Amino acid sequence: MSFKKTLSLYTSVPGSAGTLASFYPTNGMQESLCDDGSYISVSCYHTKLYTTTESITVHLEKGLQVGQLKKITFCYKGDNKTATINLTSNWLGTVSHVMFYNEGDQLSLIWTGGVWSVLESLNIVNLQSQTPVIYNY
Repeated sequence: MSFKKTLSLYTSVPGSAGTLASFYPTNGMQESLCDDGSYISVSCYHTKLYTTTESITVHLEKGLQVGQLKKITFCYKGDNKTATINLTSNWLGTVSHVMFYNEGDQLSLIWTGGVWSVLESLNIVNLQSQTPVIYNY
């Protein structure tokens, strides 16, 4: 007798040697945000951030499942404006903030089940830039 397991969008597949098997959400692959106080969708893979006349702060809630990947890019910057992301954690009193200062700042994250962990941060326009900046509190 053989058993087949059907994998769904939310099936967790652990990797070997303490690694995580990653997944990309398939409900829409991209969104754009420019409003202060907005919530970044965890149902899509890529989010683009824009500022115009004011700096913005947006929020990223818990992931859908362990191994979920998320990419965020700062695409347009108004005069000396920044974009801040508050990253939600399952650990009480733990909050991380990411400050996007320059156009082209990009962040790649993975949900570990407790926190969004940074896989990569860079500026895709100016590789010499040291932004975005990650703060852990």
